[in-house]
Amino acid sequence: MPQNEAEAKQQPELTPRERAALERLEAADPIVRFFVSDDDGKAMVGHPIKAAGFALFMQAVGTTNDDFANGLIKQMRSVTDRAGHLDLDKLHYQLAIITSKKPRDEVEAVLMAKFAALNSATMKAVERYMNIEHMVWKNHESRVQSEHMSVSDISKLARTTVMLLEGFTRYRAAIGKAEQPEGEAASRLSQTSPPTLTKSESSPMPIMEQPTGSVVTLAREPAKRNGHARR
Repeated sequence: MPQNEAEAKQQPELTPRERAALERLEAADPIVRFFVSDDDGKAMVGHPIKAAGFALFMQAVGTTNDDFANGLIKQMRSVTDRAGHLDLDKLHYQLAIITSKKPRDEVEAVLMAKFAALNSATMKAVERYMNIEHMVWKNHESRVQSEHMSVSDISKLARTTVMLLEGFTRYRAAIGKAEQPEGEAASRLSQTSPPTLTKSESSPMPIMEQPTGSVVTLAREPAKRNGHARR
């Protein structure tokens, strides 16, 4: 029996959920990848055609400005570069966070880049806090002080991260309203406005039939004027 057929029989059959997940992954857009240049050690977009690879990166971060794209790559590298060593895995992680919201302009890309940097800083602060008990301290007070500082740093970073995401949401909503066509806005307004009041034709009053039988005439009291009866 061929080796491929034997391996195929040993593999378990995929469930519908697993098959759908694989199909969704295969249908996703390709992720832009970086590599380290041998000439100057800079991060370069990996693509057989250099211009096409850089254009894909610019499209992923929502810009058509070369200077902005190069500056964003430098900022991403400054977050992941340590002692002159570029960590490609961390760089790709930063890019994945930035492109997760599909930025539509430079402002959204910068906000997401800051969010990615804050996320890295928060995780480092959490890592320091988790390693406090394994460190050697001069006394108990210094350890307690370090724990309080770590908790404070984590809290500040978490609040700043939430505020940044709220700012991103407000900015995107404002840009969406500004780009909304006037005709579409007027159409939505007409759908929510109350209907126009129209003048309806007056219906004739029904004629009341006089009752049959005897009619009793009531005597009317004479009207008084200046204390005297008017006859």
